[in-house]
Amino acid sequence: MGANILGWHPKDDREFFTLADLTKEFDLSRAQKAGAIFNLAKLNWLNSSYLRHLPVSELDNLLKPYYEEMCASYNQAPRDTGALTELMRDRLITLASIKEHASWFFRPQVELNTEIIIPKNSTPEKTLHAIKSAHHVLQRLTSWTSQEIKDALEVLVRPGTFSRRDILWPVRLALTGEKESPDVFGVAWVLGQKETLTRLAQAESLLAD
Repeated sequence: MGANILGWHPKDDREFFTLADLTKEFDLSRAQKAGAIFNLAKLNWLNSSYLRHLPVSELDNLLKPYYEEMCASYNQAPRDTGALTELMRDRLITLASIKEHASWFFRPQVELNTEIIIPKNSTPEKTLHAIKSAHHVLQRLTSWTSQEIKDALEVLVRPGTFSRRDILWPVRLALTGEKESPDVFGVAWVLGQKETLTRLAQAESLLAD
């Protein structure tokens, strides 16, 4: 897969070419006489599309320098990042943008405050109950997949008890500390059961104080 060419367009609507295809398709008569316009938004879209179509293992290798930088920044030992790469690749615009989206994975402790973790129209007591309930059902899982995690958490959603937001918002915030991140099921899967339970326990302590 390759980028398209400024000032030239193919016979059809394709925007990605291999080098071999581009060499075959290129026809100077289809080049524009006017100066080409550089479109940064289009370039970012092309780059993100290219990254999304890479095999996870290849993308993971390309991201290694950024992962190593974040490990060093948080004084963490190197760890397997294949699952993280799989989860995050649809959010990437450039390789360097992984640092904006995946720091939650490397931080040894999530920075939380009660103003963020408590859902709108909820209370500290209800949020603490929700996180404890999530901790309980996730602790009992013997198979740790995003689907198993989703099934376990959604059992807690019942009229008159917890809405989806009552459960999923504080659990995701407890795991990432961020308002914007991948869905909680994927985040928990990537972190692993032990780290997920540790972060939930930290959030429980915060809300219990």
